[in-house]
Amino acid sequence: MLNLAYLFDPRPGPLPPHDVHLQLALMGLFAAGLGASIFWSCFRRASLPMWRIVLSEIPLSLLVLGLMAARLLEIPYLSMRVLFYGATFVCLGGWVAYIAARGHQTGFLRRQLGLVTFSWKEAQAPASLSATCTLLALHLVGSMVLAAHLGRSYWWMAALFLLLLSPQLILSVWTRKWILYLEALTPLCVAYLAAVSHRLCAKLLTQPLPLYDGFTYPEPFSSLLNIEAIFFASVIYVLLCQGYLLVLRWNRLDKYRFYVGAALMSAALIWAGAEYFRHRTHGVTANDPFAYAQMAVDIAQQGHPVHRFELFPRISNLGISWWPVVHYGYQVRVPPLRGDGSTATDWPAGWPVILSVWYLLLGEEGLYVANPVVSLLCLGGVLALVAEVLYDRPWDERLLGGAFAAFSLATSYEHIDRLLVPMADASTQLFTVLTLFLILRGMRGRHRLYAVLAGLSLGWAFFIRHTQLVLGLCAVVAVLALGRHKLSLKERWEFLGLFGLAAFLLAVPDLLYHQFAFGHFLTPESTELDLFSLINVPATARLMWQRFLSGNEFGYLSPLVVYGAVRTYMERRGQFLILLVAVLGILLMHLPYEALRLRDLLSLFPVLLAWCGCGVADLWRRVQVRPEAVSYGRYALSVAVLLALLLVPVLRTWPILPRPRGSYRASFGYVSAEERRAFDLLAEYAVEPCVVGSSLNGGPIDLYAGREAFRPAFWTEEEVDVFFGQMFSEGTAVYILDDGEAVRPSLNHAEAHYKVVGLVRLAVPIFGDPDRVSGVLYQIKPRSEVSR
Repeated sequence: MLNLAYLFDPRPGPLPPHDVHLQLALMGLFAAGLGASIFWSCFRRASLPMWRIVLSEIPLSLLVLGLMAARLLEIPYLSMRVLFYGATFVCLGGWVAYIAARGHQTGFLRRQLGLVTFSWKEAQAPASLSATCTLLALHLVGSMVLAAHLGRSYWWMAALFLLLLSPQLILSVWTRKWILYLEALTPLCVAYLAAVSHRLCAKLLTQPLPLYDGFTYPEPFSSLLNIEAIFFASVIYVLLCQGYLLVLRWNRLDKYRFYVGAALMSAALIWAGAEYFRHRTHGVTANDPFAYAQMAVDIAQQGHPVHRFELFPRISNLGISWWPVVHYGYQVRVPPLRGDGSTATDWPAGWPVILSVWYLLLGEEGLYVANPVVSLLCLGGVLALVAEVLYDRPWDERLLGGAFAAFSLATSYEHIDRLLVPMADASTQLFTVLTLFLILRGMRGRHRLYAVLAGLSLGWAFFIRHTQLVLGLCAVVAVLALGRHKLSLKERWEFLGLFGLAAFLLAVPDLLYHQFAFGHFLTPESTELDLFSLINVPATARLMWQRFLSGNEFGYLSPLVVYGAVRTYMERRGQFLILLVAVLGILLMHLPYEALRLRDLLSLFPVLLAWCGCGVADLWRRVQVRPEAVSYGRYALSVAVLLALLLVPVLRTWPILPRPRGSYRASFGYVSAEERRAFDLLAEYAVEPCVVGSSLNGGPIDLYAGREAFRPAFWTEEEVDVFFGQMFSEGTAVYILDDGEAVRPSLNHAEAHYKVVGLVRLAVPIFGDPDRVSGVLYQIKPRSEVSR
């Protein structure tokens, strides 16, 4: 594994510029250490702890300085890296041992650990001059190492250093008294150590460092060498220490945890708002997103979600397949398809009902801003859920745990990807969280009110996605596990009765819609019931396990989820059982589904993150120690826990945190502003009466351009000829939009048998290889018409 050729090269060549600067800084540091060793050995030996180590540092420092000089002068053999690394490690090891002993003797080490574990009970005097100089030298060399790794200038690092110290500098000006606690910057040492480790591993190992893919389970080695993420986490730790010093100075120590939780929740909302609204879609295409938007428009305009395809009755008697004139997402079985072309979609109408309200209020834009708003409400919902699970804890602890859970939900890759288009996942998530919160809250008083509200919330969750009906079991478990201690028998029956009645009242419109559209109130919308089988459970469970534990979802968070679940089970058994029933119920409803995707389980995310938030709140409470009655091991454990609480969310969200500043498009059904304008341009070129062929853009052609659409790829050449002949005989113009590879065979057939005229290149969404799909709108004309 070791790169022996690198270590034993007798002529390693000149140092790079950054390394020259770093070498000179290290030489200055070792020279200062040499001088200090000589001074203390000669004049203060009696007061020194471990004075023999200080004495041994004199020849070691001289040796290191000599080897550094030889490296700068490129002296063969003496420049071998193995000599320099070996002597440096031995020398630094001695200095670390001495500084630790000295810090223990003077009490500085305990003071430093007390600060980074937020265990000071009152403001203390600044550190001694020798301790301050030692820390300053450490930060000087560490900053140079970081600058070399990050490719930044030393001035940039100096400016960042001063920025991190700015709270103390401002406070010094405010109080007209010099206040400097360099100990608050000690968490940066984690980043320094990571940078040194990364540099050594990159140089000394023969194998390249692994690259981590966020869509797989976290790879520990590469995660711990992600210097940028660790540096960011260290900066956050420094800011927490600075804030801790400020609340100590202002005698607000009891509010510190509240300030941390409020800051984290504010950061989550600001980041989420910027990301969700900046990258939201400007239109819809494909099947699910378009169908939800079209249903909402139909509800707003005609009072029901059934859509009419006027092209259907014109071709239904031609002897050709008629389902290519019905958009993806709309059903072609009878019923709901009727002779006039009216049919319904594969999805419930609950989410389109909500979307229709936004459409009536804001017009088309309302279709696209509704989901970001609902997703922001989900963040508040998961905060409320954690606060309710921890109802007997102080409010600041509940806020901190809830804010952590909300931040984790806000930065979930799958959560973001599905909320940028008007899919139903975020609204399902919201009403799932509300149902659980209201059930839990109803066990603590005002049971009638919360029973009705919880029932209404369950009704909406069912109206949006029928599988959420399983949440009704949570009310039964709540009454059995919690209600027996807090509610009388009569009150428990009242809760269940009002809960069920309210849920049923909201289910009635859905049942009537089924009766109207599908012929029976129990006929499901979905045409995929044949995909449900217990045989599918092992495969789907394995797939979901892999996706859940990917780094950008629950891979990093899984220890916190497990810890929080265990603590909840031990301390509040009833709340744990309610959340567990919700998780197991939703899983059991979905795992038999052969085409299961992670987005189908997004309603589970807030429940799992509620356990995560409870675990974080519990750990934060436990890391604070009493300095007078604790060992260094206890301090080390507290520091490790705090570092983990900071590193875990940073490593998880590192690829996604900068996204609000860049560009991004959702993976399915997304339409950019330019692509949306292309459909308006299509309406100008496709002159009515006309029909427009496409691949997956038939929905937006209908919704935005107002043109009847068809999918020629699903007809044989003979069927295409029959369809074209019928349109030409009716005087209807025929256009084909080259928006996908599936359209190319139909265009080739048209070019061979008809006159094909390219009209305009449109920036519509492309499905397939962009190099093989032109986006051109073609008009198809009969050859006889051209000859005339």
